[in-house]
Amino acid sequence: MRPLPGRVIYLGAEDEADEFHRRLADIVYAHQRQLSDLADFRLLPMADADALLSVPAKNGVMEPTPLWVKFASDAREFLPTLIVLDTAADLYGGDEIKRAQVRQFISMLRKLAMEIDCAIVLLAHPSVAGMQTGTGSSGSTAWNNSVRSRLYLTAAGGDGADPDVRILTTMKANYGKKGGEIRMRWQEGVFVLDDGKPSPVAGMMNKRADETFKKLLSIFNRTGQTVSDVTGTNYAPAKMAKHADANGVSKRQFADAMQRLLEADEVRIAMEGPPSRQRKRLILAAEDYGAA
Repeated sequence: MRPLPGRVIYLGAEDEADEFHRRLADIVYAHQRQLSDLADFRLLPMADADALLSVPAKNGVMEPTPLWVKFASDAREFLPTLIVLDTAADLYGGDEIKRAQVRQFISMLRKLAMEIDCAIVLLAHPSVAGMQTGTGSSGSTAWNNSVRSRLYLTAAGGDGADPDVRILTTMKANYGKKGGEIRMRWQEGVFVLDDGKPSPVAGMMNKRADETFKKLLSIFNRTGQTVSDVTGTNYAPAKMAKHADANGVSKRQFADAMQRLLEADEVRIAMEGPPSRQRKRLILAAEDYGAA
């Protein structure tokens, strides 16, 4: 899904910088881009630091921490259109079941959002009861009542459900319809839309795998290396995944590409050797010049 362009600040208190960079590398790779293209994305990893943005004073009233004061100041200068705060358990220093403290914390976020005209997404984990009831809630009802919208991300339920499927459900929407769902699929480090149609990201990844498969198959045949569609020492996807020019394509992606190319007749299976010891060999249809 193509989002509107704009600057983004992501404050993450659960993972270290290396983990965030690994995830971002998967995402930009899937979109055929580079990390250097993320000039409008500012990442603040704080897994090893005190990330509290607001804590209660002696009288119980929530007060901003020096970190929040600095963060808000930087946001006013950077002017993002989206701020992501990950997660509430690491950033909120109050009691999650005290309605007044929760509302004061949300009000602090809302004040900044209104001031610089941006959206703020606060990530939070549901409680056990919230998962059992399907509401995705946790703590005071103020977490739900104080925000403009709330989304709940879950895995697909039921026996035999695809473990890679996720469902994003609208639990609350002040300016839209409640109960809407977006189905997504976890694929090679990114989420792609799962609406029964090929997603743009999936299409790009498949095209890259197909082109790389054909390139490597041509190299193998020109250099006298035999590869086939049969699992074993000469299994084409396995040998290609280990090649220096694999372009980051995995063995599984090469296997899928091989099947697509065979069905499209862009790759063919040739039989070689005497009738008593024939063996399979993959060749490109464009390089099939008939029997030597």
